Amino acid sequence: MKRVFLCLVMLALLLGAAAADERPPMIALTFDDGPSEYTQQMLDLLAENDCKATFFMIAQYVEMMPEMPQIVIDSGCEVGTHTLFHRPLNELSEGKIYTDLCKCIEQIEELTGEHIRWLRPPWGKVSMDTYAACRRLNLLIVKWSLDSSDWESRNTEKIVQQILDNVRDGDVILCHDTYPETLEAMRIVLPELKARGYELVTVSELFSYFPGELKSTTFYTRLN
Repeated sequence: MKRVFLCLVMLALLLGAAAADERPPMIALTFDDGPSEYTQQMLDLLAENDCKATFFMIAQYVEMMPEMPQIVIDSGCEVGTHTLFHRPLNELSEGKIYTDLCKCIEQIEELTGEHIRWLRPPWGKVSMDTYAACRRLNLLIVKWSLDSSDWESRNTEKIVQQILDNVRDGDVILCHDTYPETLEAMRIVLPELKARGYELVTVSELFSYFPGELKSTTFYTRLN
């Protein structure tokens, strides 16, 4: 019986490895802090390069550009929540986090009719209260494995170098659709990543290959 069990375990591992080998190299580009005056141009650039991305939107800016969540979804990209006012969630109680996320999610869902699945916590900061609120809302938390540092450098060449020198299969890349330098960097980054054989997909598509059940009681940074 022990030998049969070990054989079954080895078979499962081999099948899992085969499934991973069948998956093309993938990256999830994410853009925080929008929508902004650059969001439409970013969508156009993504479409030109046959790429998808996830846009984590702040509710106060959605109020100024209420048409943008639907435009993003119609383009084949994904919308996630980045809270109401970009406050660090680890400084709020569970009740305040829940209220914040509820309002943000309801706002976007009323505009699009689409279910919001992912939360990008401001500055990546979470707490046990964050997990509790997300569990109540069936919301998943995604941070990132590669920071483009566009928010820090505001320099096109440095953004390009930071991404292309460090990118790996399964990465979630943090960018912002609020800086013209990021837009210009993507004109170089997108075709280069495609040339390297990467598919640029939404967070949901990337994590559809996650080997197990996704849970609200943790956070995710990359696929593997």
